[in-house]
Amino acid sequence: MVTGDHPSTARAIAKQIGIIPEGELQDGMVMKATDFDALTEQQLSEMKELPVVIARCSPQTKVKLVDALHARKFGDKRVVVMTGDGVNDAPAISRSDVGVAMGKAGSDVTKESSDIVLADDNFVTIVRAVRKGRRIGDNIRKFLTFLLCGNAAQALILVVPVLAGLHMPMNPIQVLWLNIVISAAFAIALGVEPASKNIMNLKKRRVKEPTFSFETIFDIFIYGAIMACIVLLVYFCMTIMWLQRDVTITQSTCATTLAFVTLAHSYNCRNARKSMFKNHPWRSYALHVAVIFAIATQCMTLYIPWVNYQIFHQTGLAEEWGFVGSGFVIFIVTVEVYKFIKRWFIKLVGRRVMNKYYDWRRSRSKASNPEDQNVPEELTNVHVIN
Repeated sequence: MVTGDHPSTARAIAKQIGIIPEGELQDGMVMKATDFDALTEQQLSEMKELPVVIARCSPQTKVKLVDALHARKFGDKRVVVMTGDGVNDAPAISRSDVGVAMGKAGSDVTKESSDIVLADDNFVTIVRAVRKGRRIGDNIRKFLTFLLCGNAAQALILVVPVLAGLHMPMNPIQVLWLNIVISAAFAIALGVEPASKNIMNLKKRRVKEPTFSFETIFDIFIYGAIMACIVLLVYFCMTIMWLQRDVTITQSTCATTLAFVTLAHSYNCRNARKSMFKNHPWRSYALHVAVIFAIATQCMTLYIPWVNYQIFHQTGLAEEWGFVGSGFVIFIVTVEVYKFIKRWFIKLVGRRVMNKYYDWRRSRSKASNPEDQNVPEELTNVHVIN
C-alpha cells in the first residue's frame, strides 16, 4: 500500500482492511517515503521483505517500489499489479506488468496508462477477475486434455486392426459421430465447469509456463492408451467369439463402448489428480446435461429404424451391452488405480526430485546473480497439492 497519507493514518487503514494483521506489526512493515527513497538497490536486495505500507509517497517512490518488486525474482519473474486513480499513479501503473485504473474516480491520464479499468471502482472485482481467469485457464486445459485423449484413443483403435489385417472396429460415420457430437458435448461441458473451491489457494502459474505440462502430456498418452485397449479388447473378444456375426454388430458395440468410456473420461478430466468420486461430481450440472444428451442420441442411432442402418450402418445391441458395461467399469477402475499411483509417486518421490531441481536452479541463480545470496531458503520448498 503506497499512499500520500501520514504514516499513522496509513497504518490504521492498513490494519482496518487487513493488509497488516492485528498484533503482527513488525519493524519495517510501515515506512516513510523519504526513508524508502534513501535506500540503495543493494540495500533493497538485502531486505528480507519489502515494506508493506509506504506513506507520504511521491510518484518516483511508487516507481521505485515497482522496480524493487521486479528485481526480487526468486527464480521466476514476479508479476506486479498496480492500482491507482490519480495522475501521480500513472508512472507506476505504466511501469507495472498489469496496471489497474479506477473507472469512476480515476483520471484520464491514469486510464490511458493502465491495462484494466475497473468500472465499479471495487477492489474485490480484481479478485473476481483473477478467479475467473484461473477458472478459464483450468477449463481450457481440461477440455483440451479430454479431446486429445479421445483423438489418441481413436488413432490406436483404427490403426492396430488395420496393421493386423482385420476389418475396422468402427466405420467412418461412427468416428465422425463420436468426434463431432459425443466428444464435443462433453468438451463444451468441461469448458463451462465451475471453479473449484480452492482455486485461489493453488500455486499460481509461471509467466512463461506452457499450457501442457509434462504431467498433462503423460496423462494424454496413458488415458488414450487405456481407452484404446478397452475398445480393442471388446473388438477382439467379439471377433473371436462371434465369427459368424455380421461386422455391423461388432462395429456398433465398439462405437457404443467408446462412447460410454468417453462419458466416464469426461468426469475423470475434471481434476488431474483427485478421484472422480471425491471431486464433487454432482456440482457439474453442464456435464450431467451432456451425459443425458450423449446417451439419448447414441441410443437413437442404435434403435431408430432407418437411421441406424441407412445412415450409421449399425444395428441395435442386445447381450452386447455386457461388453459396453464391462468396458465402462474397467475404465473407471483403471484410471482410479492410475491416479492413486500418481498421487503416491508425487507425494513420496516427486517432492524430493523437485526440491533437488529447485536447489539446483537456486545455486545457479546465486552463481550468476550475487544479489540473490539473501533469498530466504524457505522459498525453495515445494508444496504438493493433491
